[in-house]
Amino acid sequence: MEKTTTPSEIEIMKMSLFVKVMADSTRMKILFAIKQKPKSVSEIVEIVGATQSAVSHQLSIMRGVNIVDTKRDGNKIYYKLADSQISKILDIVKSHI
Repeated sequence: MEKTTTPSEIEIMKMSLFVKVMADSTRMKILFAIKQKPKSVSEIVEIVGATQSAVSHQLSIMRGVNIVDTKRDGNKIYYKLADSQISKILDIVKSHI
């Protein structure tokens, strides 16, 4: 039988914040928009249908909890998923519903 280890209080708080951040429909649209390849804010705005300000704000929130990361190419900044685990989480949630 596998032994289950209860996460620490700090881990629980971090997990709770992570799930809370993921539980927003605009953020979810943004995540699926950048799932396949990094995109600029203007590309994300076009796909998601939100304002530039709203998209930038949501990206900032997601950067704060390590859900998205940036990649610079010249003077353009592209947003991408922070790691492959985020992509797996999106796939699991989508298949679950």
